[in-house]
Amino acid sequence: MGPLQAPDSPLNHSYGFCRYDCTRSRTSAPAGFVSQGVAPANDMLTLRVALTSNNIAGSPEFRQWLSMEEVKSFVQPSSETVSAFSAFASANGLEPTVISPNGDWVSITLPVSQANQLFATQFEVFTHPDMLNTITRTLSVSLPSELVGHIDLHQP
Repeated sequence: MGPLQAPDSPLNHSYGFCRYDCTRSRTSAPAGFVSQGVAPANDMLTLRVALTSNNIAGSPEFRQWLSMEEVKSFVQPSSETVSAFSAFASANGLEPTVISPNGDWVSITLPVSQANQLFATQFEVFTHPDMLNTITRTLSVSLPSELVGHIDLHQP
């Protein structure tokens, strides 16, 4: 959670992606949040991205007691997923930073204008009467086709 986010803010929740659906959206901002307009194009935005992990639900070890190494083998993304995301990041001049012990979460920092273009969206600045600061969010986002099946969600 960043410094501009309220801990219980509905806009603090991630947009999840279905593996076969490239677009997620909300029809309106959560109650109390008011758009102040388009986010400035040059503002920097840090996106946190959950890479798709190995499938544990179909494994015979699912719901068993696992060692830390076994958990890591299930949670970490496949080499194919890491390669797909790395290629996307490199092609777009982005430098991902791994932010979780198992490599399943990464962050990328980019200008709002580039995020808008890459994810076919429009980030906006929002206010809420219970918050002192503004937050930058979007109500819809599209996942580039080369990342479908490789990203479970991203925030914001």
